[in-house]
Amino acid sequence: MSTTKQTSYKLIKRHLFLFFVLVFSFNVWSQEPVQDSTETGFQLGKIKLPNPNSIESKYTYDPITDRYIYTEKVGKFNINYPIILTPQEFQDLVAKENLRSYYKQKIDAFDGKKEGAEDGQKNLLPSFYVKSDFFETIFGGNTIDVIPQGSVEMDLGVLFSKQDNNDNRTIQI
Repeated sequence: MSTTKQTSYKLIKRHLFLFFVLVFSFNVWSQEPVQDSTETGFQLGKIKLPNPNSIESKYTYDPITDRYIYTEKVGKFNINYPIILTPQEFQDLVAKENLRSYYKQKIDAFDGKKEGAEDGQKNLLPSFYVKSDFFETIFGGNTIDVIPQGSVEMDLGVLFSKQDNNDNRTIQI
């Protein structure tokens, strides 16, 4: 009997040891090292300057490969690797640049700090076109130009009604 008790004791001891090793290893493994939120050192900022006039940037279309090639040259020498775009990528790039240019123009007009801002401020609101001969005969044109002047006042209100019908009537037939 003593040998069976000893073997069972060793077996239990071994199982408990494995259990504690597994539990503590998961606990140690799940902990993440504490990171300091304060950055040390320095960061170099980026200054984005426009290219000088001596750098010629252009897109050329190659009909053989059906691709657009963007190159930057100084004289006859390429200063960067050429970027090759598919027609769809080129159209997406042109649309993105046009949108960026449009919003930059509107922001500059709104700020009023650049030359020609007065003309740009007049075009901040779009003209509306009405396709109707009747409208044209009454007002003498088919465009509506919105010129904001003065102020806008709005009164908002809420009508609320609640009815409690808690009649405990019973209908007998």
